Amino acid sequence: MKKGIFLLLITFLSLSLSAENRKAPLLLSSTNHFILISQISNSTAQVINEQSKPTLANENSSNWNQVAKNAILLLALLLSGSLILVLLRTRREGKKTKKDLLAQIEQLKGEVESLRKSNKSKERMFSIVAHDLRGPLATLKNILDLRESRDLSKDEFDEILPLMSKEVSRSLELTEEILSWAKSQMSNNHICLTKVNLYQILEDQVSQFESAAKSKGIALMVQKVDGECVAIADINMLKTIVRNLLANAIKFCRNNDRITLSAQKNGKATLIKVSDTGIGMSPENLSKLFGTASITTKGTANEKGSGLGLTLCKDFVEKNNGKIWAESELGKGSTFYFTLPQL
Repeated sequence: MKKGIFLLLITFLSLSLSAENRKAPLLLSSTNHFILISQISNSTAQVINEQSKPTLANENSSNWNQVAKNAILLLALLLSGSLILVLLRTRREGKKTKKDLLAQIEQLKGEVESLRKSNKSKERMFSIVAHDLRGPLATLKNILDLRESRDLSKDEFDEILPLMSKEVSRSLELTEEILSWAKSQMSNNHICLTKVNLYQILEDQVSQFESAAKSKGIALMVQKVDGECVAIADINMLKTIVRNLLANAIKFCRNNDRITLSAQKNGKATLIKVSDTGIGMSPENLSKLFGTASITTKGTANEKGSGLGLTLCKDFVEKNNGKIWAESELGKGSTFYFTLPQL
């Protein structure tokens, strides 16, 4: 009897040590544990039955039977406890795995949304190239073909030459915008953040647009609120932002209108404004201004646009850790705001 109990305990300890070394509890299912317990219990019951046969007619046999039953009960309790621990650990591992899977699903959803927006932007870009860029070039080609075939006289050609020059300039500006946008979409596009003098940037851009504004009778000015106004930004992106906002303001201004550019400290950021007294926008167009849908409206002198400029502005402002928004009232003008971090 002693030998049987001793063998049972040795067997249990061997199984426990082997399972611990192999981390087997994490891999065994609950069904396997119950089968193991059942097999051990059956084997133990057979030992008890064999040992319980009357071999000695003394009261020591009864005592050893009780000891064997107690050992079996202890063994069953230990195995049950081990099984419960394994089930709890397995459940915790299952919860962790489920949490990881949910995190991966959310990450994939974000990537899918980014790809969807990227594809929508590319579709819009292809539309601009196919229509806004191809159209003027096709017109220029037709005019040149007419001139070459002598169907267009020199006087007629000279008469439409200013129009051709304007179309070429517009096509060049659009090409530059497309190239800037394409460059900004590249994953390896490097943003060089540096300290910039905002008043100097604003004055430089105003000087480039003086002739365009003068031709429409529009006054341009830079309003200096603070003695010095600096910010942290990519200087090339900043110039593109101001250039597009200024060109947009000129497009929608009339004779005797005024455009004012200013920059001032605003808490931890620097606030830049491009304000005009032009024709303004309807609330409907204002709400769609920085969306994915293209808004193209002719200017006060029938200037055409692609709607790409403001998209580029939003992209560049956000890449420089800023925000951009607009306020407008139909018939009274518009003001575009954007922020940049201070030093």
